[in-house]
Amino acid sequence: MAAHFIQTHTQPGDLILDPFGQAPAVAVEALSLERRVVVANANPILRLALSLAIRPPSLSELRAALTQLGDTPVGPGAA
Repeated sequence: MAAHFIQTHTQPGDLILDPFGQAPAVAVEALSLERRVVVANANPILRLALSLAIRPPSLSELRAALTQLGDTPVGPGAA
């Protein structure tokens, strides 16, 4: 639905404003259709979801992060 609306009402290079930024679909679709995007949202979880939807980590980045997480000490006395 977002892609159809963007394609119907805008041209490549146009600026799309998503004032609520509740789902990454609008930004992802706009970028895939060569539009510029501004998303307004103060929720850090939604910001993370948007950044991951736009640029997902590579397999090597994901493995490195999981390795670091697995190597992190936990429990009483962990440094």
